Formats: sequence, structure tokens, C-alpha cells
Amino acid sequence: MILIIEYLTLFLLSMKLLWNILTPIAVIQRHKAWESTGGQKPGAISMAPIVEIALVVVLTATSSITDRGLFGFNYPRVLLAGVFAIISSYLLAFLLGALINMARR
Repeated sequence: MILIIEYLTLFLLSMKLLWNILTPIAVIQRHKAWESTGGQKPGAISMAPIVEIALVVVLTATSSITDRGLFGFNYPRVLLAGVFAIISSYLLAFLLGALINMARR
């Protein structure tokens, strides 16, 4: 049962990190569509970092319960990898958004 929770949580965390990376592209596309057609200005897209934090906490907790950890990693390494993944996804999203914005001008 713990293994299922770990894989499901890892999948959800991966999808959320992918969301972080793809969000700047979606924001730029929505803004370009609004500029060309007019109409109602597009709303904001939420990044919600609490989702990643909760998923990393679940992964760390489940890896500390089992003897084998997550993919052989003990819980401190799982926590460090999760924090690194969260920070790097936000940095990549910021840089990607800045590059797309610069390329538009």
C-alpha cells in the first residue's frame, strides 16, 4: 500500500513540476491571443507551491516509514531531491518566461 502511495505521489509531483515549467508558455499564448482578438483580458494562472510542498512531505514521510526508502533513497535524500526539484522548476519557469518575453519584443 505504501508503494502505491509513493508512486502516486511521485506522479502527482512530476505533473505539478511540469505544470510549473509549462505555465509561462500558456500565459504568453493567452496574452498574445487576447492582444490579437481583444475582448476580455485573460486572468492569472496560479502556481500554488503548497501543492508541491505537501507532495514532498508525503514522499518523505512514506520513505521514512519503509526500510528501503523511495527508489533506494533514504528520507533525507528524498527531501533534498524534492526541495531541489521544486526550486529548480520555479527557476526554470521564471527563466523560460523571461526568455519568451524577451523574444516577443
